[in-house]
Amino acid sequence: TDSLEVDLGVARPLNNVKLYFLDDGEKVVAPESYAVEYWNGQAWAAVPKQTRAPAQPTGHRANVVSFPTLGVQKLRVVFTHRKAGRTGLTELEAWLRSRRR
Repeated sequence: TDSLEVDLGVARPLNNVKLYFLDDGEKVVAPESYAVEYWNGQAWAAVPKQTRAPAQPTGHRANVVSFPTLGVQKLRVVFTHRKAGRTGLTELEAWLRSRRR
């Protein structure tokens, strides 16, 4: 596994994270799985009540993780690599998205 940590400096309300994975079909591929965590002031904890689209990590598109609004200062994504390669990430976005549609 590997991880990426982001410190936003101050707690900010977030309810949406987008991950963009590289996938060359050979050595750099979307991960087998990933975990989105936040620092709760004492330890890393899983972001609660996550929904994901798509359900499985996919390269060449946004992997969107939605959750109830949290005050987040530090965010971490832990990647479990596929046996055939390593994980590449081109972009991470963290947002407070309106739930109205």
